[in-house]
Amino acid sequence: MTFDTKLTWKTHIAKIAERVSNRLNVLKHLAGSVWGCARSGLNTTYKMFIQPIMLYCCEPLITATEVNLKPLEKAHNQALRLITGGIKSTPIDAMLLVTGSTTIGSLIKEKALILYEKLLRIPMDKFFSTYENRPRHLKTQSGLIQKAIELKKALQIDDKPKSLSPP
Repeated sequence: MTFDTKLTWKTHIAKIAERVSNRLNVLKHLAGSVWGCARSGLNTTYKMFIQPIMLYCCEPLITATEVNLKPLEKAHNQALRLITGGIKSTPIDAMLLVTGSTTIGSLIKEKALILYEKLLRIPMDKFFSTYENRPRHLKTQSGLIQKAIELKKALQIDDKPKSLSPP
């Protein structure tokens, strides 16, 4: 993790994008036009070799703006083009559908919500379970917890854990 003074995550995302671009070269070599691997092999290679770099400790990136997340999305789209053999004008939604992937932004949101739910269920610590999202007087960037609460409300996810009843 690379922190900057304003927590925009710009330098951290740039470093991740650089590491991903280096690993995309391996995917390029595997996706040769004459003899290359099958789409499923390329997709597995991407999900096991490249995507973990983008998603390692990605939960705080929920606070990053979409502009700052652009390099990760570009790298993700480039990998999808390599996997599907598409050109630049290929619709991203079509590539996502063919590969069975989702956008990096939605993966970051999903992981942030999972982390928030884990924090709520820490048995010895009541801080997160009693946390209230109070209005702020300063116009500052929202934190991980505030963004997770907002996202939970936007997706209409129930706050209370439910007990499972036997069938």
